[in-house]
Amino acid sequence: ILTALASATPGNEPAQLALQPRGGFMYVSNAFDATVSCFAIQPDGSPALIDTVACGAGPDGLALTPDGAFLFVAASNDAALHVFDVAPASGLLSESAGSPYATVDGTTPKALALDASGAHLYVAHGFDPVIEVFAIGGGGALTHLPAFSVALDEPATRFQADPSGTLLFAGVDGRGIHEFEIAPDGSIAAAPNSPVIARRGAGPLAFQASSALATLEVQNIYAARSDGFIAQFRLGATGTPLALIPSTVASNGGAPSR
Repeated sequence: ILTALASATPGNEPAQLALQPRGGFMYVSNAFDATVSCFAIQPDGSPALIDTVACGAGPDGLALTPDGAFLFVAASNDAALHVFDVAPASGLLSESAGSPYATVDGTTPKALALDASGAHLYVAHGFDPVIEVFAIGGGGALTHLPAFSVALDEPATRFQADPSGTLLFAGVDGRGIHEFEIAPDGSIAAAPNSPVIARRGAGPLAFQASSALATLEVQNIYAARSDGFIAQFRLGATGTPLALIPSTVASNGGAPSR
């Protein structure tokens, strides 16, 4: 049961948030303000605004490297990816040298994900049916890897990598969830039985994976559908394909968004 303890005001039309892996800081993209808000998490868990930085047009998806050193932001109206250095002590952001980087295979970057090592960035586009891959170098520099791009049947607007860094899940509106296997070199390939259909015409608008923490093995994925229901997917214990569990539950809140 959730109890409201505190609230904070970011910018106009907050789109996504990311929590610093080391703890202590939170970042929120503000789509209509072209900014990212930086919050310090207080001892009681409440967020306190400490800074706001400019970040292209239509900032949306966020991704923090596992060590918390770099924050990546998808500027969906600029066809660009912004990279920020994260100050370890203060959590403040400063744009990295060379940033922003133009996307190549799509023009509407929306959702971002990283592999477990933080060596590769995966980019999905809101209006372009493709996933493109960038290598992350020193200082957070991005290098596009054209041979690793993957075409989709429809745009994927939601992304999540599993905790082990071997699987990538992409939510495709109106279709379902695509499952990709991440190779050691960062390339991705469709897993067997992918995509899994949540319900045709009521694709996942948001989803979250749960895992068995002892093994970092994904167990379930819960997808909020556009028809107001939650769909459950199961991944087998030995890496068997993702499968839809034939049960749904009403979200009790209309059509969820994210």
